[in-house]
Amino acid sequence: MKEVEKILEKANVIVKGHFLLSSGLHSDTYFEKFRIFQYPEYLEKLIKISKKFLKELEFDYVAGGEKGGFFVAYEIARQFKKLSFYLEKSENKFLIKRNFDRIEKGKRVLIADDVLTTGHSISEILKEVSKDFIVSGIFVIIDRSEEKIKFNVPLIYLYKKSVKNFLPEECPLCKNNIPLIRPGSK
Repeated sequence: MKEVEKILEKANVIVKGHFLLSSGLHSDTYFEKFRIFQYPEYLEKLIKISKKFLKELEFDYVAGGEKGGFFVAYEIARQFKKLSFYLEKSENKFLIKRNFDRIEKGKRVLIADDVLTTGHSISEILKEVSKDFIVSGIFVIIDRSEEKIKFNVPLIYLYKKSVKNFLPEECPLCKNNIPLIRPGSK
């Protein structure tokens, strides 16, 4: 979608180089997702664009995983006039650690995140949320996965960009001695 790509370009989200991803994989492309969150108007626009896709899903709450997912869940909840809650990482698991007000178990939840790469984090969030809620679907701003990932619930994304990821021992960028950059959380 051209409008989404223009917003991502304005925010300088798509970066080229040699990157170590949080999954441990290497890539020549990195999505500097937190640049979206520097500009609240960009996130607001991206979620407005997504409303036509998200309104197909029924949900009572929006849940986001630690860091980027917090922002995305909050903005969706704000625009849809829903409550949101958040999961925090604890010993490599995502947990609902706070005592959120008026959140009732058994209700429908939309899981929101910023970027999908391997699906590991979202799978962990899905597993935790599914314990007490019905998951209506998953929303991500950017899907950079190489292969289609199955979550057994609908996956909605605004921007799809398949980017080749490499195991460190097979990385052609390493073999060409291109310096490795560790962006983001690591």
